[in-house]
Amino acid sequence: MIKKFLKDLPYRLVHPMNQEYEKKVKEFSNWLQNTKSQKIKKYSKHKEVFYLIFALGIYYRYIIAPLVSTKDFFNRLNNSNTSIELKLANQKIDKQIIESINNAHKYFLYIINEFNIPETLFAESDLKKIVNGIINIEEQNNG
Repeated sequence: MIKKFLKDLPYRLVHPMNQEYEKKVKEFSNWLQNTKSQKIKKYSKHKEVFYLIFALGIYYRYIIAPLVSTKDFFNRLNNSNTSIELKLANQKIDKQIIESINNAHKYFLYIINEFNIPETLFAESDLKKIVNGIINIEEQNNG
């Protein structure tokens, strides 16, 4: 599932993201097999949804959040009275780059808002908190 998000990313990002994803999938499978919680077992047939949320969360933590933070930092510097040229990985950070970061963040927010998932859930790395958060959202949405 995470491979869709890793396309065209550098290996130094792909490798740890893939490792984290595989670890979460394995941990989730073990948890499903060993849990006594009927609440968790009830949702076990929706494993692919959880896998997608894990992948989105990893993508958010490794890509979206750092880019948005970088953009915010650059905006603060650009709004100061000093004239500076900003570069990231030999790429000049200009209005076009900042706009593309904004668009990526807006699109990510659009996707998660469509499913009523708060952005804070994607900042979470603890598997059980993620799973319980998703289940709570699902139960709230279905009354």
